[in-house]
Amino acid sequence: MRYSPYTANWYERLLHGSSQFARATSYPFVLKHALKRYASSLPTKIFNTLCVFLHFRHFLVLCLYSRMNIFDCAKTLWQYHLMNHSLEKSDCILVLGSHDTRVAVRGAALYLQGWAPLLIFSGGLGNFTQGMWKEKEADLFAKIAMDMGVPREAILIENESTNTGENILFTQRLLQLQQLDPQSFIVVQKPYMERRSYATFKKHWPHKKLIVTSPQLSFEEYPTPDIPLDRVINIMVGDLQRIKYYPEKGFQIPQEIPDEVWKAFETLVAAGYDKHLIK
Repeated sequence: MRYSPYTANWYERLLHGSSQFARATSYPFVLKHALKRYASSLPTKIFNTLCVFLHFRHFLVLCLYSRMNIFDCAKTLWQYHLMNHSLEKSDCILVLGSHDTRVAVRGAALYLQGWAPLLIFSGGLGNFTQGMWKEKEADLFAKIAMDMGVPREAILIENESTNTGENILFTQRLLQLQQLDPQSFIVVQKPYMERRSYATFKKHWPHKKLIVTSPQLSFEEYPTPDIPLDRVINIMVGDLQRIKYYPEKGFQIPQEIPDEVWKAFETLVAAGYDKHLIK
């Protein structure tokens, strides 16, 4: 097993170590006084060095404990954002654009598996892709799908929307222009955007049948060098805030937020994960 700062076993190994002396180092002040019994036989420099090391070790353990607590809170938010819908055959697959191309791969794979006969990609350049890409999200996602074998005639592209609400509204307009009226949708989004996408879709299209899905990745598997864990946590925190307050603005239908989820949100905000909060 590979140990990481997020693994309780790793933390326990550091905290307890393999000997009684190592276990005692989690209590540096107590140990310091215990060492004084032997101070007369220890050179002053070695005694002082030991005390500094033990204080640092204690500080490191506290930092790791704090990081583990952040990880647990973030995972609580991750699990809440997932809708855990089961797939059913539908009229249309609607893929919402983002900075994560794995969403496009998931949407294309669902089409190729026969879950729906129509594949729509929706997205211009949003908050995250505006500074990253020159090509619009829907256009890039459509290319990925065609490279995977999806025929061009099965794809519709909406490439002007810049947020989730516009994804839905502009897709409605596109379908009207095409004289299409699908009654059931599979919406594909990032895992931590499932619930917000569901709440937004149901606000604007309440009578349509809806299933929401995403790339099948765990919280631990999801981060990449381009989408690091801290960014994921910041986005999840901001999206939970939007789930709470957007219904009163008319952007989404309400979603119940359990107390433990909101407490995790508050812990993460207090820890500095506030980069995606509503201004």
